Amino acid sequence: VRTSESGTQSKEDFIKNSPYNNPERYKTTVERAFEQNSVRQIENDRTLSAKEKEQAKSELYERLVDDNLTTQYGANQGLKLQVAATVEYMRGKFGRNGSGFEFDPKVWGNDAKARTRFEQVKALVFGNKPAAEIGNSFGSPICKMYAGYVQGIMNGAYEGSFAQYMVDRFKTGDVDFTSSSYGKYDKYGAWLPSGPAPVYDMGGENPGSHERGVYPSY
Repeated sequence: VRTSESGTQSKEDFIKNSPYNNPERYKTTVERAFEQNSVRQIENDRTLSAKEKEQAKSELYERLVDDNLTTQYGANQGLKLQVAATVEYMRGKFGRNGSGFEFDPKVWGNDAKARTRFEQVKALVFGNKPAAEIGNSFGSPICKMYAGYVQGIMNGAYEGSFAQYMVDRFKTGDVDFTSSSYGKYDKYGAWLPSGPAPVYDMGGENPGSHERGVYPSY
């Protein structure tokens, strides 16, 4: 089974070394996907001095860009593992066939293109592919979506976890497929034919931003 551009290893060896069989690594990475983040909470904390607030925000940023847990390299790691965990969460919350996952028009109204984007992503998330393969199929351009999340957290436009951010974006039809092809892996890390990845963040309004009076809202 080919697992990298520079070498090969058996499927058994890959599975043995996979984060799915490294409980601590899997646990830490997955938990990061569901970790709640908010700059507003820091800014509103009256127990902190101005200097302490700046330090706390700096530490939050460094945590968000920790490449040990947000790497895009390889398969079943970093952001790809976080995406896989989010897919598993969505399948549990909205039903395996996505029956409870409905289009939310609060960002794009009833725009036909937004609804089409929603249906495309829904078909992928609730389709027959393993969650790990879906996470790996997001490929390199996952950084575009994650950068939008980090920006939203740090400018106060978004509060919550990366997993919830993805769910919000998917429901509003705010995530499109890329126009370029990127390498993909199956759930074991073997290379698949390259293709478009559904990670292009359209930059619509972050949920709750207007209610909090945050501008820009993306």
